[in-house]
Amino acid sequence: KLFLVPGWNVAKVGASIYLIIGVIYFISIAAFFAVGTLGERALCTTLEDPSTSDILPLFDKVAQKLISDATNSSDINITITDVLIGIKNEEPVYPLFQLYSLYNVYDLEENWKQQYDIMQYIDNAKEELDTTVDTIVDMKDQLGDLTGIFDSVTKAVDEVLTKSVSTILEATVPDIEGLPIPDDIKDEYEKFITAF
Repeated sequence: KLFLVPGWNVAKVGASIYLIIGVIYFISIAAFFAVGTLGERALCTTLEDPSTSDILPLFDKVAQKLISDATNSSDINITITDVLIGIKNEEPVYPLFQLYSLYNVYDLEENWKQQYDIMQYIDNAKEELDTTVDTIVDMKDQLGDLTGIFDSVTKAVDEVLTKSVSTILEATVPDIEGLPIPDDIKDEYEKFITAF
């Protein structure tokens, strides 16, 4: 009987620890399941079809208040749902975010050239381009004249160098006829000398 009591106590403690670990494991699995399903519902289905979202309407009022405060304008009526649907449909950013209430580019359509004096910049660019083209044409004509001069100078230098090299070679090149050099090397040597 003395041996059974301690064993029974160990079994009770072991079962209790096992039960506590099982409950913690069950609670963690349930929590992960809840977070996963709610996250999937909140994020994935919202991004897939924003018009059927349960969460976006909760944030739309907060976002509208923040936008109104940031822009000091109550004309902007943007919802997160509309923005996500517009992005999904590849709508332009300007109308999607209703930027015309901040800066209306449609007013610029009529008089933007006069208001920003664009024609002056265009005329200045044309004048600069004309000046550059004229300069290039003048340089081309000058280069054409220089080409003839360059050709005559190169011919004169070539004649002088040819005469000088041949004179130098004749004066300094030794006679190799009496030397014990193979005939093929002598032939190549003579061809080299007579080339000048």
